[in-house]
Formats: sequence, C-alpha cells, structure tokens
Amino acid sequence: MGYSEEEDKAISYVLKLLPKNFEIKTDNIGNLIAMHNQDPLSQKVLLGIHLDTMPFSGKYSSSLPMIVAIGSINKLLEKDFYPKKTVGLIIFRATSPNRFSRGCIGSRGAVGELNERDLYLSDKDGVLLQDEVIKRSLGLSSSFPTFFKDDVHTFLEIESDFSGILSEKSVPLCMVKNQQGPVILKLSIVGKIQYTCCTPFNLIRGPLNAFIKILDLLYKMIKENNLFGGVYEVNMEPKVMGVFPNRINFNLDLRSPDLKLRSELLNNLKTMINKISEEESCQIDILSQISHSPHIFSDKLIEISKRVFLKKNIKLITIDTGILSNARWMSLVSQETGMVLLRYKKGNSPEKEDINENDIILSIDVVSNILRERVSL
Repeated sequence: MGYSEEEDKAISYVLKLLPKNFEIKTDNIGNLIAMHNQDPLSQKVLLGIHLDTMPFSGKYSSSLPMIVAIGSINKLLEKDFYPKKTVGLIIFRATSPNRFSRGCIGSRGAVGELNERDLYLSDKDGVLLQDEVIKRSLGLSSSFPTFFKDDVHTFLEIESDFSGILSEKSVPLCMVKNQQGPVILKLSIVGKIQYTCCTPFNLIRGPLNAFIKILDLLYKMIKENNLFGGVYEVNMEPKVMGVFPNRINFNLDLRSPDLKLRSELLNNLKTMINKISEEESCQIDILSQISHSPHIFSDKLIEISKRVFLKKNIKLITIDTGILSNARWMSLVSQETGMVLLRYKKGNSPEKEDINENDIILSIDVVSNILRERVSL
C-alpha cells in the first residue's frame, strides 16, 4: 500500500540496485527521484514506476516494471556511454487507491494536481495522508509545484498490463487483463410514509434494512467471484438537530479485471436492488454511475499530466512491459501517435500470466534502446 513500511522497504531495495553515482532526492509529496550525473544545463529523460499495487492486479504488476526500469538504466550505463541528457528514475508514491481511496497521489503531486484538501484524506484507521507525507518528504507546500519543468525532454511511464489478442487482426495489443476496472454507483435510500404508521423510526427502518441487504448482496458477489469492492461515504439525512433521519446515502464500488463479468454482476445487482426496494417499502435511487476500463491508472496519469506535459512540450510515452512468452511484443503509447507496435510475432495469448527470463531480457533491451535514443537526441 502507498506510504506504508512495505513501500518504504521496496523503495530502499530498488535504490540499492541503481548505479552508485545516482543522486537521490525526495519531492514534497514523498516521491523518490534518482538522477545520474545531473547537469543543470542538460535536459532530462525520466523513467517513472510505482511499487504499490492493487489486489488481484497480477503477480507482475509492480515487480516487472521495476526490474525492466533498473535493468534498462544499468544496461544503458554499463559501458563507456556518455548521454547528452540526464537520465533519471521517479518512484511514484501511492499510485493505487486501496489505502486512501484516491489513486495516483504521487503522480498528481509531481504534476501539480494536488491541493491542501487532499492531505486530509484518511485511511480506514483514521491516519491522515498529511501525516504519512510529512514522514517521507522534504516538507509540505500549499502550492505543490510541479516537478516536471522545461528541462524535462521525455517522460517514460513503465507499466505491466498483460496483452490479449485483437482477434479480428490477429495482432497482440495492449489490452489490460489483470488490473481492476471499477464501477461506482452513488445510491440514495429514502423511507416511504405509510398511512398506517409513519413514526420517525419506521421511516428509517426500511432504508436501514435495505442498506444491510445491499451490503450482504455486494459482499456475497465479491466473495463468490473473488473480486474487490466495498461501500464508502455512508451518511444519513437530514443532518438537523432534533430531526430523525429518513435517508441513507452511500457509494457502492465493484471492481473486476473482466468487464463482461462486471457488467453481468452489475445488472444482477440492479435487479436485486429493485426487489429490495419493494420488500422494504422504500425508494432506492441510483443518482450516478461512473465506470472505468481496467487500465484506469495508466490513463489517469496521462489525463492529469496532459496539461503540464503539453504546456512544457514534454513528450509523454507509456511503455508496456507485458511481453508474453508466445506473443512477444512491445508497445509505445504517446499523446501524439496513439499505439505503435515496435516488434511482435503472431501467436496465441496464453490464458494466464506466464513470462520467462528471455521475456524480461527482451523488455530490458527494448526499453534500453528507447532510452539510448532519447538521451542521444
């Protein structure tokens, strides 16, 4: 999890794998920045990774990008190669939202998209994000200035989203299988006035019973299908002294790497919600529904950083290290070009994650070549 002792240990381990002549810094949100032979007059080519991960995100979710990033940097610098640009590595904090209910915290901080209100996010134990940041950063700043400035030439985000086969073209493309695709429903339950009895308690009893039934139904779905989800931001209205509440508001979160399964479960859930509404004589409204594809985290980084990157004329590239043993490929995703296949050979995508040493070596070779090209411009 983000800003945890485990994340701290993972970062310390990664830094030990870098060449000794890297200068290590921490920004004001706790991201680690390692620079090689930094020249204040030269532009930078930066690799970006994160080490925290989501439940069910795949066994290579953070480990493979880390290995490829470190391997690529070491390969680039192992011989007497003197890059024209400074090479750097950024380790973003708290990319996954499974602790503070908000993703890309480190990334947002790096591009100036955090504000003071975000610092008051808390985890399930009541620990504030602000307190965790203070332990690990150079000091809080109300303005959160972006780390990405005019001297950054290229930023390469490394992810590990495993491929599928685009069946109609028989070409392996980046189709995320193992990260979570969330759908979030904002629900409101209000009690109906009954002519036979309309005491304050009876007005809230129906919504309470309905809320408990929806909780039971959701957690049953999660357990049976080995998924991730939950309920949060629960509150009751009206919030007036001396007035008994008659409404319950909450957010329902259901996540799955399988969009077809998620759609089926969501339809079943909505059908059951209508049934519960009738059983408990209350009105249940779905106020909003927000759905994201499973590659939300890569997309979100691109989305929140686009303004900064385009303004500063920085070329943004996402490198996907999902190279499978019988469908070798590497893709580059950039703001300008969309998806480009660098190399591949046709084959069938395996049913489960399966990579070997040769896949990792190939990933390192490709990313190292990209690095060499960018720092030589």
